[in-house]
Amino acid sequence: MNKNSVAIISLCSTLCQGNTIPLTSQEWSELALILKEKGAQPEALLEYSTEDFINNLAISEDYAKRLSNLIGRTASLYFELSKYENIGIGVVTRADSTYPKLIKRELGNNCPPLFYYAGDISIANREDAYILDCTQKIEEADKLAVKFASSLMKEMKASATVKAIQKRKLLIMSQKL
Repeated sequence: MNKNSVAIISLCSTLCQGNTIPLTSQEWSELALILKEKGAQPEALLEYSTEDFINNLAISEDYAKRLSNLIGRTASLYFELSKYENIGIGVVTRADSTYPKLIKRELGNNCPPLFYYAGDISIANREDAYILDCTQKIEEADKLAVKFASSLMKEMKASATVKAIQKRKLLIMSQKL
């Protein structure tokens, strides 16, 4: 995991949340634009104090304290993420080369700063991948995925790989022809 990813996870993950609310996708996008304007990378934030946030990013003291608190949980997040890794759940951020290009292309700055996944994340980068916005309950999304896969197998005589990404309620589907 690169340091830019560590910063994004620290600022945006709901793991080890405590009393400080993580950044939303919109908040992260706004902060990322500030960083870009300043010629800085997210990893620089890992070393910032509250005063650094205020002075370098020209943000309010309350927001700077919030960011400092979120960065302060980085060690706890490493521990928590290692538990997830041990059971086969990974995390990918917008700073990772494995972040699905389709999501970036379709959602632009509105794409989730991170999400958790199980299985082969490279499936989401295939040209035949589809993204469905599933606002239904997970059980309904699972039924939709099974119906989609069955339809592909019947109509196209293809094997279908279905990958549900529950964080941000995205469902990525891919077919092998």
